[in-house]
Amino acid sequence: MCEHYDYLGSRRDGGFAEYVAVPDWNLMELPENVSFREAAMLEPLSVALHAVKRSGVKPGDTAAVIGTGMIGFAAAAWAKALGAETVFVIGRGEAKRAIAEQIPGISYVTEEESKAIQADVVVEAVGTPQAVSSAVLLARPGGSIVLMGNPSGDLAMEKNVYWRILRKQLNLMGTWNSSYEKDEACDWTEALDALSKKKIPAQALITHCFPSEKLMDGLELMKNHKEPYCKVMVSWE
Repeated sequence: MCEHYDYLGSRRDGGFAEYVAVPDWNLMELPENVSFREAAMLEPLSVALHAVKRSGVKPGDTAAVIGTGMIGFAAAAWAKALGAETVFVIGRGEAKRAIAEQIPGISYVTEEESKAIQADVVVEAVGTPQAVSSAVLLARPGGSIVLMGNPSGDLAMEKNVYWRILRKQLNLMGTWNSSYEKDEACDWTEALDALSKKKIPAQALITHCFPSEKLMDGLELMKNHKEPYCKVMVSWE
């Protein structure tokens, strides 16, 4: 695992441009049936794939994803693609239900509705103490929890939550980023193959696309949550 990395969009600016100069090592050849919009989803799809593979999800499992951001929805789509029989996405209220309904094979439930769920694998995609606590409640005894959400502050854990982890003998694991190797099997090549074979509904995850001259409108939408969104893109066409 690389501890000292940087790339466009993380520790290095420069991605908001029509053309970007990068080393050949960074390039992947797109199949003819994968659009540029779909290809722009490769990074978050690879991050979500990495997390779901860490969970050890297998055919027949029940999977639950806490969080309704782009990567949370992507994780749910991957869980289904990797064989989970039942996949739940847990969100706050009804705002994101319409987005979830565009992803085949997953069920959207509110926090209140999720209390009856017992999942083999849980992906936490929020990064708050409440989400971690919910993940512990959702996981069946002996189940697995992947912590993927990035916290915005310190996280504290109640004693009863800690006790549940012990008594349910849960498997907790972290996940970070994704794997990429030039011309070798990795998360990125697996994600691209899934896009080519239409195993992941990338288009359903793209809710907004702003022309480049309205870039700030897109950033404002994400900052202030003016309306429900999943993936917000910028078009240079």
